[in-house]
Amino acid sequence: MEISWLNWSDAAFKKAKKEDKPILLDLTACWCHWCHVMDETSYKDAEVIKIIHEKFVPIRVDIDKHPVIRDRYNFGGFPTTAFLTPAGDIMGGGTYISPPVLRQYLLDIHQVFRKNKKELLSKMKELKIMASSQKEAPKGKLSHEIVEKALEMVKSNFDSYNGGFGSAPKFPMSEVLDFLSLEYSISKEKGLLEMITKSLNGMKPLHDKIEGGFFRYSVSPDWSEPHYEKMLETNAGLLRNYLNGFLVSKDKSYKEMAKSVLGYVKQHLADPAGGFYGSQDANETYYRVLTSQRKKLPKPYIDKALYVSWNGGMVSSFLLASRVLKTKSYESYALKTLDRLWKLCWNEKKGLFHFWDGNPASEGVFADHVHLGLAFLDAFEQVQDHSFLDKAEKLAIVMQKYFLDKKTRSFNDSVPLKGAKGLLKIPAKNVVENALAAGFFWRLSFLADKPKYRSLAKQVLEAFVSSYEHNSLFVASYAAAVEQFLSGPIQVYIIGSLKDEKVQGLLSAALARFGERNIVQVLDPRDKRWLPKHKFPKNKVTAYVCEGELCKGPFFRL
Repeated sequence: MEISWLNWSDAAFKKAKKEDKPILLDLTACWCHWCHVMDETSYKDAEVIKIIHEKFVPIRVDIDKHPVIRDRYNFGGFPTTAFLTPAGDIMGGGTYISPPVLRQYLLDIHQVFRKNKKELLSKMKELKIMASSQKEAPKGKLSHEIVEKALEMVKSNFDSYNGGFGSAPKFPMSEVLDFLSLEYSISKEKGLLEMITKSLNGMKPLHDKIEGGFFRYSVSPDWSEPHYEKMLETNAGLLRNYLNGFLVSKDKSYKEMAKSVLGYVKQHLADPAGGFYGSQDANETYYRVLTSQRKKLPKPYIDKALYVSWNGGMVSSFLLASRVLKTKSYESYALKTLDRLWKLCWNEKKGLFHFWDGNPASEGVFADHVHLGLAFLDAFEQVQDHSFLDKAEKLAIVMQKYFLDKKTRSFNDSVPLKGAKGLLKIPAKNVVENALAAGFFWRLSFLADKPKYRSLAKQVLEAFVSSYEHNSLFVASYAAAVEQFLSGPIQVYIIGSLKDEKVQGLLSAALARFGERNIVQVLDPRDKRWLPKHKFPKNKVTAYVCEGELCKGPFFRL
């Protein structure tokens, strides 16, 4: 006998309401080791199965396919075992729960629901009213003090012995390293570079020395005990970190590490038609054996779904790799992926979807639009094909139409769809996603020459001034966006035709340098898109570097 899991659906919630039963919500993932353990222990226990079928409506959700449900109901790890009212409100929960504990937990929750239902539902209603009546945090003024405070938070969480941030379980914090790289590029403070290199060196035990790529995290502070799942998102971030680490430190070992990540992704997570698969399972037996033995075992399961946000991140990392490693094939595959994602996952009226089992699914996720938008801007700067800029603007329109809170001028993490249940009805604003969105609109304002987008970026950042400090190390993404906005861009204008080898040389040189503030454009005097406000001479292939109103040049080499 097995548990008859239901999908998150109207039918499941109607069943719970009709039968007057609480909901058991299992948040799981195909790569998750402890999810598999719970499936093989707790959810195979005959008494547990009996109690669930008699007293609960069981709903199972894949957290990668439904990230909004994941974020609303996560109890601090996966699996998440949550107990809900028939309306989808939380009564309690945890992560992995062993069979004997789960048996008692199920009975206790059911008893609480039956005996105190009226009081419980009344309290839930009261909490909803309080949540809906809560005032939004007031806007504040952007200042470099935000960046300084964020740096202090990062420094106070830095593990000076092992590298990385925080204690066990120890996750790579790619966004924190991005922030430190940006700050080092501006200040040249040696302590920041030491934090970057100590972390990049310290994380090497997370690297799979046989097949390449990085595992998701370590259960030990010294990175020596990996959890063996390999995530597209993790590898996209670390690929970017090691490439940028090379640019700021010139340590060639970081280039080699980046090549290992690229090799793993190309062999295991790259779809030949374009696009990147989501993850590879954490099979402990497979990864613990010696090289000779590993070859005899079946490969751990690969989730071949295309998750747009993660694909956007990896496209940006592949484009960076092609520039730093001077390997055109990475660029070609990144552009191929963008083309396929646009064909499979874009709908003119609804925006972006994920894609799996031959169909688009899971619409209305803000992160998809942000990360793919940033990837299109990266692609535009790299090859100067205006079709990528046009697609980025289409995403900008959808983001403003469906996700922008007109009162706060910040973005919700999802579009509440018709018939949304439980916590999915309540808008939520993710500070990291909003920071990335601000960076997207800031860059778009210069590349498309539309100051209105810069104004929106400022408003988005201002919406979090009074609350950003409550976000622990996630504050790094916000602080990086504030730094980017306040410091302004370093704009590189290259005058001439893209068909000219000299122009291509200048473009490659401009793109090969580290700089999250860099905005690179080729201006062809014969092109209708030539911006008349630029007064540069048009009769020679040259480059100009501008910061604020001050421009240096002409340069014939960069």
